[in-house]
Amino acid sequence: MNMASGFSKVVFWLLVLGNILGAIFGFTYWYGPQLMRTSVLYWVFVATCPLYALLFIVCAFMIYFRKKNSFLFFITAVGLIKFGVWTVIFWSVYNGTPIASWLFYWLVISHSIMALEACVLFSRIEFKKWHLVAAWVWFGLTDYMNYSLKFITNKVTIAPREMYVAIALTVFVPLVAYWLVKVFRYRNWKILI
Repeated sequence: MNMASGFSKVVFWLLVLGNILGAIFGFTYWYGPQLMRTSVLYWVFVATCPLYALLFIVCAFMIYFRKKNSFLFFITAVGLIKFGVWTVIFWSVYNGTPIASWLFYWLVISHSIMALEACVLFSRIEFKKWHLVAAWVWFGLTDYMNYSLKFITNKVTIAPREMYVAIALTVFVPLVAYWLVKVFRYRNWKILI
């Protein structure tokens, strides 16, 4: 199923634009003050959601220009799913300081889309087993930096249950992404351009 119609190209570029806006919002408004207080060396562990929005933009341009990097596509897909799903779960059960309703809906909708847009990458990944190991190591390190060294957002209070959800996602999302790569490639599904 190759969806290279004019409609799918419009959707593809809307996703790119949405990720540009999401990355700008995330790096400036949501994480900006925290990034300014954190060494540049640790920024990849602070602003995780905008990082994967930015990586999706890079992957989208690589797809557009017919370039491939299966490892980058896989890590980006895992990050999109992990942080997209985690954020939706977090805001669905969060009982802390209230935020504006528009911000709540923006976070839930944008992160749901973030998790789904990983589908654009699956059929373009030539999976290697080491991708799975690298994903577990990278996202395990991210969890360690976020929850043990406290690099996670300081805009809200993170309870232990959110840490356990993140760790579970670190274990299971790479496996789900691996399975989805196999399904998409076997069925020759190309989502969007």
